[in-house]
Amino acid sequence: MERKKNVIGVLVTFLVVLSAVVPFFGRSFIPTHDGEFHFIRFVEFNRMLREGYLFPRWAPTLNSGYGIPVFEFLYPFANYLAAFLHLFAIGFVDAFKIGSALGYLAAGLFCFLWLRKRFGLYPAVVGTIASSFVPYWFVELYVRGEIGEVWAIAWVFASLFVIEEDWPLPFTITISLLILSHNILAMLFFPFLIVYVLWRRNWKWLIAFIGGMGLAGWFWLPALAESKYMVGLNTVNFRDHFASVVQLLIPSWGTDFSGTGVSANAMSLQIGIGPMFWIVIAFITAIFISIKKKLKLELFGILAVMALAIGMTLPVSTPVWNALPILQYTQYPWRFLAYLIPMSAFVIACVSSVIKQRWITVIFVVLSIVSSFSYTRGAIYAPRNDQYYLSRQNFTNGTSSMGNSLSTIWTSWKQIRPSSMLTDTDGRSVPYETVNDKYLNKLYNVTTSFPESLRINLLYFPGWEVKVDGKSVPIHYISAGTLDFYVDAGVHSIQADMTETPMRKFADGISVISLVSIVGWGILQYIRKRTL
Repeated sequence: MERKKNVIGVLVTFLVVLSAVVPFFGRSFIPTHDGEFHFIRFVEFNRMLREGYLFPRWAPTLNSGYGIPVFEFLYPFANYLAAFLHLFAIGFVDAFKIGSALGYLAAGLFCFLWLRKRFGLYPAVVGTIASSFVPYWFVELYVRGEIGEVWAIAWVFASLFVIEEDWPLPFTITISLLILSHNILAMLFFPFLIVYVLWRRNWKWLIAFIGGMGLAGWFWLPALAESKYMVGLNTVNFRDHFASVVQLLIPSWGTDFSGTGVSANAMSLQIGIGPMFWIVIAFITAIFISIKKKLKLELFGILAVMALAIGMTLPVSTPVWNALPILQYTQYPWRFLAYLIPMSAFVIACVSSVIKQRWITVIFVVLSIVSSFSYTRGAIYAPRNDQYYLSRQNFTNGTSSMGNSLSTIWTSWKQIRPSSMLTDTDGRSVPYETVNDKYLNKLYNVTTSFPESLRINLLYFPGWEVKVDGKSVPIHYISAGTLDFYVDAGVHSIQADMTETPMRKFADGISVISLVSIVGWGILQYIRKRTL
């Protein structure tokens, strides 16, 4: 009988949650703020993987063929997922849609497992379904197209689940995946996860947390250290993107951007009717219904976190943003609305485990679904495939950023493709023979009649090294932001390679050490259990 209840509970939860992302499995195109940038990144990332670069940092054909180190700074998990789906002949546009839906479903799965461990089957069903219809979910999916944030929230739920299961090793992995899915959202959720793991476990789990950060070190350490060489990574003034009390409380929906002076079609920043009702019920439950002291403290604590997160979206929190510059990397204060999703899940499940009259919770679950279901059917266009984007120069020649603002500090976006990969510094072609033309490893033979300055038309970034006849030569990148160098008259072998900088080598080493430590830890744990 118990097994039958579990099966029914899982099936009902899955079908209801699945109903919210059905459009992602259709042929129609779903326009979003960031979706089209992701398509072209998927293509570039896959090109690097196919050429043997397992940890890509460079988008080789963007920026009008000059390339750009976009993958050093933008979260890679979704790119790996898209490349995996592409192995099954799935186009990158469809990979984006399917990947987004899978992230949402994975979040529902881990949410259910977490809540079932904490509160039992019925509260898990109620909490998972109701929290899956928090309106901000559909802002992420159908308006912003933030596949990275969708997966980051999934890994937050996964982290909470493995904490409850007392699995420190998987916790290390989920922390790493959270960083690789969306580094900004990871930064926002880390304080909560640290407090939660200390509340539910002990300080030793912080070692696992640090191990997860180390495992993803190859990505976030260079991104942090070498961002000083880039422009356009953050073109947002956070002061322009606070929510108002009206926006938070009054239900609304739109597909435009946030910010000052936007139209009435601006994206929704509402808390949602369902979550607001659940918050009220949770306060009433915590005050008037007899529950265990520790659980009551936890419920009040989660409600306090929700209040703090909502407060951080309002202009009243400006002094905090000014006092903590690291928060400004968040870009948009309303990103704190992501906290409503896991916090709502806990609050709803907790209330459902305490209230004996289940019809009350059923009514509020139905209310949560009905009040948000219309948001799960976003704008729909005619189908578009990969070729639609690959045939348009505004995508293939761009830098995969808003207004093509992304570039290095030495040059702006290169709007025109070069006539040849190897030219002189005035842009005139020079005769040369291509020996090797891999994305990050170039080798040419060239003959010059007199000493001159040559240019390999690649965007300069730390790590590029040019050799003439096997000897490294200075790169004069200041004037044009490209690989400019001098050669004497004669026949020369010209080689350009992207090498690892000391910071990248250090970060790679941290990740290797973390991986070896985690594997060793896992083996020791296995041996220990076998011998007990």
